[in-house]
Amino acid sequence: TFNDTSLDRAAWASKQNWAPSLAINGTPGNGRTLSIQLPETLVHTLGTGLPMSPTVFYGSFSPASVSFLWEFVSGPGQVNFSEPTQPESEITFSSPGVYTVRLEASAFGLTEARTVSITVYDSYSDWVIRTFGAETPGQTGKNDDPDSDGINNLFEFALMMDPSTADSASFPLPAYDRDDNALALTFTRNFVDPAKFTVLAEVSSDLKNWASGQSVVSEEILANNNGALNIRALDLTTASQARTRYMRLRVLCQDGLIPANAPSIRSITNVPELPTITFTSQAGQRYQLESTSDPLAGWTPVGAPITATGELAVLSDPTNPTERLRLYRIVQLSDN
Repeated sequence: TFNDTSLDRAAWASKQNWAPSLAINGTPGNGRTLSIQLPETLVHTLGTGLPMSPTVFYGSFSPASVSFLWEFVSGPGQVNFSEPTQPESEITFSSPGVYTVRLEASAFGLTEARTVSITVYDSYSDWVIRTFGAETPGQTGKNDDPDSDGINNLFEFALMMDPSTADSASFPLPAYDRDDNALALTFTRNFVDPAKFTVLAEVSSDLKNWASGQSVVSEEILANNNGALNIRALDLTTASQARTRYMRLRVLCQDGLIPANAPSIRSITNVPELPTITFTSQAGQRYQLESTSDPLAGWTPVGAPITATGELAVLSDPTNPTERLRLYRIVQLSDN
């Protein structure tokens, strides 16, 4: 309720000074109730506008007598309101992060306002426009690698790297931590919807069976920059418990644009003569074998790509490798 300061308190008891009204959770007799209903929190993803449709109770006021104003309160980027002086408006955001906006309604000296906290996740399509300017076949797909540094665009997006600069030297790699006596890996994760994108730190003892989750890897948030997290992942199996350990990052995309089940190596056989790699696949998808002796130096295609015909596929290295150490990976090729 509110007090009508235009009337003397003694006049409040006079019947002619009261008017019928309806107010949600209000009190009888409040003839000038003006209220706004908005959710306290919302979640949105970049790439489209966020429509706002508040419920407004005008009470005894004429809708034409009420003025509205949308305002930007806080956030890491710019905010635009399609109709800043109307209750229904569409909001667009320039960058991911957590924003606060405010809707104010006023009439005859009475002001009613509501604020909304909006979590805005980054999207791959918006990242492409911000980074490349436009979508380009063969350059901006998730599996494309326009800077030829061995890191595809999906990883560049998820880890907040630069797809226009060959920066494989800055790709997060595991290292032995003497204090914890285990492998550790520090990386930056973009502010993405966890229901659509997942960045996993995985560990293995044989390069065949990989595991992730709180039971095998602990994660510590070192910094939070408007939702972009700097994370330290630690292998919970120490060097005293296992003689050989491996650690890697894996990015899963579950928004329907690329398969969530990325290729995974199941076995490597005939290593001395003709290394043959068996991996999980999807029928109709094209795959390329790549190798390196130093991940920082980049990856090199080996042989010709194949088109899978089932859930498992095989690629071989016919180059008769002589390096003491050679690493392999399977890349799913873009349809572009």
